[in-house]
Amino acid sequence: MKKGIIVILICLVLAACSTEQPSVPQDFLTNIESTDLTKEHTGGISPGDSVQLLTDKRGQPKGKYDIKMKKADDYDVPVQSWEYFNATYTVTESKVASYNLLPDEATHKGAKLGNSIQSVKDMYGDAYYNREHDDLKLLGYIDKEKEWVLEFMVDQEKVTGIMMSELSLFETK
Repeated sequence: MKKGIIVILICLVLAACSTEQPSVPQDFLTNIESTDLTKEHTGGISPGDSVQLLTDKRGQPKGKYDIKMKKADDYDVPVQSWEYFNATYTVTESKVASYNLLPDEATHKGAKLGNSIQSVKDMYGDAYYNREHDDLKLLGYIDKEKEWVLEFMVDQEKVTGIMMSELSLFETK
């Protein structure tokens, strides 16, 4: 099951960085208000934190997995997925680019896998966007000041995945 979750999370990160996606969070910057995500973290780690801080606070991960991501200019970016008991962190260029929450872990406001999407809207408010990538439906919030994105993967009106990332993770250039 752990490997299955890791594969799903890696696919989500790869999907977020694909150059063929029809929309990215940046497309919604002018259409929605900013949401304060400054209190979002897991294990004391937020997007943009250093790998050193991650290992200082969380110790060594249960597993490290190499992934390859293509950017628009066709070079490979070295990326690793670091697995801990409650989250998987995407690490690149000596910093945390994103993290995905695993079952039983919640966001700062209490959103968890399995919650209704309406409960997420009740917690985080109306300043959200909806986008699709392939078969994934995503509901997202953007902190314009921190340049962070909190996205909820949705299936049948339930949260099936939660990813917190730097807005730059979605850049295609």
